[in-house]
Amino acid sequence: MLLFKDFQDKDFVKSEFLLFNKRSRFLIFFLTVPIVLSFSLFDYFYGPEHFINFFVIRLLILPLILIYFILNKLNFNVYITTNMFAAYIGLYTSYMISFTGNLESMYFTGLSLAALGSTMLLPWNKRYLLVSVALLYGPSLVFVTVDGVGYDFGNIFAQGSISATIVLLCLVIWYQLKSLRFQDFLLKNELKKINKEQEKIIAKKTKENIFLNKLSNQFSEETIHLVMDGELDINKRVKKNISTIFVDIENSTFKANLLDYKEYLKMIDEFISMASQVLRKNNITVSSFLGDGIMAFANAPLTVGNHSQVAMRACLEILENREKFNSKIKEKWQSDFNIRIGITTGDAYVGFYPSDDKGVYSATGSTVNLASRLCDMSYSNCICVDQKFLELVKPINNEFKTTSIFNTRKLKGFEKLQIDLYSVNLK
Repeated sequence: MLLFKDFQDKDFVKSEFLLFNKRSRFLIFFLTVPIVLSFSLFDYFYGPEHFINFFVIRLLILPLILIYFILNKLNFNVYITTNMFAAYIGLYTSYMISFTGNLESMYFTGLSLAALGSTMLLPWNKRYLLVSVALLYGPSLVFVTVDGVGYDFGNIFAQGSISATIVLLCLVIWYQLKSLRFQDFLLKNELKKINKEQEKIIAKKTKENIFLNKLSNQFSEETIHLVMDGELDINKRVKKNISTIFVDIENSTFKANLLDYKEYLKMIDEFISMASQVLRKNNITVSSFLGDGIMAFANAPLTVGNHSQVAMRACLEILENREKFNSKIKEKWQSDFNIRIGITTGDAYVGFYPSDDKGVYSATGSTVNLASRLCDMSYSNCICVDQKFLELVKPINNEFKTTSIFNTRKLKGFEKLQIDLYSVNLK
């Protein structure tokens, strides 16, 4: 059950005030003023001898409207300014009753109509409602009590009882309407909360979908599931031992100028897609697409046992698929479709670059640069590796053939180091 204190909700009080302000203007300008002035017609028939006098009293509502307008502009309390009209109606009704000498006149009935009308149309707060009713009925009751000569006290008691009943009815109506508005207010607030929660859920799901779409280009399904389940943290940049892979398509710039560009892009995209699928299938992260190549690395973010061997096997599979792909598009490519691959293992910093929301999961460090240089040094359709990496994949050396690269120039950025290079190919 709603109690009076329930109506003291700060937001509800504010909404009630705004509604009162809006409705009171409508009630005063479009109902009260026309009704008060139009009742002059009843004055003419009910008390013609007082018509002029009553009409002048009714015209006083016009300067009252001006005062109301000025006070509203000055942000004066709208409850008080509205009650000025209750006081005006109460006073001029008392004045008219004093002239007609009849408590059962239409003027007293008008008070009841004014009380009920304002109660139903205006969202008063409790205090100002009681003030309004007192201002409407008070002057007439005080006048009758003080100047009771000529009145039947049984009639006075009857009218007093009717007035008390009207006041009680006003309070009941006020409470019921207030309760309905409060229930509506609570319902709207609940709907707002639900809508906000839904908006948050939609925003979160949208962000997750965008994030998931970004991850799906880089990570294997296993890695994505672990990330989405919160079992794998990819938000921090960490130092890890990884096997970095660079795959490059030979003469791609020359072919771009030679071939139909749409056909060229279609063939490039098909190969990149095939190579990426092989890498992701082996839980190898595809860091970036370089236009005519791929950078990838194993053992981050998902830890992969013997990641050097995993990387080697994945690259051997890419070489096998290249042979099939070459047979398919050789005529359109107008030559053999050749690639170069470089792999090395070492420490690097992995994470999102340049930022979590706008970057890609990548790796930086000298080992990444070395893998890029090895790719540049690779023979066609071979994998170039260094001595250290070759030692790490020794357990699976029966799956490929190795040739030492002699008379190689110093690698850019690694001139001070003696790096022995080897070419790996399919058996």
